[in-house]
Amino acid sequence: MKYIITLIISGLAFFTAAAQTNYQPGYYISNGERVEGEILNQDWNKNPEDFSFRTSATAETVRKDISQVSEFGVADLKYERHEVEVALNSIFSVDDLTDQRTPDMEKRTIFLKVILEGSVSLYSYAENNIHKYFLSTPESGVQQLLYNKYKLSDTQVAENNYYQQQLYLYVNCDQPVSYFQRVDYTRQALEKHFIKYYECTGEEFNRLNNIEKRSTLHLIPKAGINYTTLKYTNARVTDVEFDPTISPVFGAELEYILPFNNNKWGLVFGIMYQQYKSEIATDVYANPLDPSTKLWYGVDYKSIGFAPGIRHYFFLGEKSALHLTLTYSFDKPMSSTIDSEFNTNEITAGSANVNIGAGALLADRVFLQVNYGLNKDIFRNYVFMKSEFQSIMVLGGIRLF
Repeated sequence: MKYIITLIISGLAFFTAAAQTNYQPGYYISNGERVEGEILNQDWNKNPEDFSFRTSATAETVRKDISQVSEFGVADLKYERHEVEVALNSIFSVDDLTDQRTPDMEKRTIFLKVILEGSVSLYSYAENNIHKYFLSTPESGVQQLLYNKYKLSDTQVAENNYYQQQLYLYVNCDQPVSYFQRVDYTRQALEKHFIKYYECTGEEFNRLNNIEKRSTLHLIPKAGINYTTLKYTNARVTDVEFDPTISPVFGAELEYILPFNNNKWGLVFGIMYQQYKSEIATDVYANPLDPSTKLWYGVDYKSIGFAPGIRHYFFLGEKSALHLTLTYSFDKPMSSTIDSEFNTNEITAGSANVNIGAGALLADRVFLQVNYGLNKDIFRNYVFMKSEFQSIMVLGGIRLF
């Protein structure tokens, strides 16, 4: 088993090294000069302060930060450096709210993500639990669209919707005040309003970051084989090793792809049925007066495992990837026993262990995985029994949606 663990660890290291890094054609502007090359596209969940750049696939990678760059772009992403007044308060946590109707503003130099650009432009800024939007017009310059929640009392929360007045003043094509009161402080609602403004005025505009980042849910039925080992200890025997077995396993997994970092991260929840059946005649005599009576044990273990965890993909192309998975499995035994000449003991207590998986996704549908289950004790409901139960699963599956 130690050799297998070493092999899996080596395989994980190989997968990480072999996966293609996500460098894509891009540019940056520094001191008015545009430099073309490749940028590591991390599909940033929060606005970056720097990025990795190389002039070609064989060139040395350098870091460029906000003090050196006024603008950069990669794929359909574009960021511009601006010195702005920004309110860094969170509006999502009630515990973070204050009794101030107008939030405190702080002057900062930040990269703003361009969403729509034209005579009036829309930007976004994200930092941890903070999500803000900005507009830019010839009259206003770049300014934050102000929206704030504040406490009226310990039990009452109010809203400051000043952004609606800003939109009425600067991004208005003969719409009444009542219209702006229906514009929510979300990217979807603001983007829809800006596009309506462009269409109304007939002005040209450029829409960036147009790929809607949606979380995706997949169902993956799985089946395969399970190589299992069991080491057993009780009051009479120590470290008895049952014969390894190979048995079928099957189940299913829900995979929730998170809507950032180029869909590389996902949350998983799997259900898997497995079984293990083996027996052994030990070197301990059942009857000390009769050496021919070897103490016999038999195990019949069946369980359903529930495994939440996390997965990371290393994309090799548009529809193929390697992946690593880490889960924590809770196993519930079903009609399971350990037998000897003297009695039969039911295995009723659940057990838990960490599982490490590695594999490949082919054609965006075919799912392959090798899963190593670390040691767990399946006899937890007995004081004088201990076990070391380990497994290696080789699984295949299909993404149904």
